Amino acid sequence: MRLKGKTAVVTGGGRGIGRAVAIRYAEVGARVAVVARSAEEVEDTATTIREAGGEAHAVPADLRKPADIDRMTKECVAALGTVDILVNNACVFTEPFGVAESSVENFDETMAVNLRAAWLRTIRLAPHMAPAGSIINVSSGLAPGPSSG
Repeated sequence: MRLKGKTAVVTGGGRGIGRAVAIRYAEVGARVAVVARSAEEVEDTATTIREAGGEAHAVPADLRKPADIDRMTKECVAALGTVDILVNNACVFTEPFGVAESSVENFDETMAVNLRAAWLRTIRLAPHMAPAGSIINVSSGLAPGPSSG
């Protein structure tokens, strides 16, 4: 088990790429904190991991809110201790996607979640990370296929 004894915080872990990463990390031995806005989705991912024999902690948090990031940090550290891996995967896509059709509000929402929140999670969790810890930033949720615009 490649990650036996390691700990991981996976944001956007309620569905899609984040869910797959959280489950796979647990399969190869990591203890995982699953973070996402939807309490139902993070609990579902954590339950899937636990039912397969892994260790998972569901941490619902709205990562647009710095107070939620601070609470998430405390809960993850309380559950895992030192963090070996941080996967900054949480993101949003605001519609419309087209440059000409998009609004300032869409841009602000996208930057708040996809950029600012990743930065805040990193600086909040960094003091609790192992010296050889890893930070993985996922840059796109368009892996299933591109969209026009």
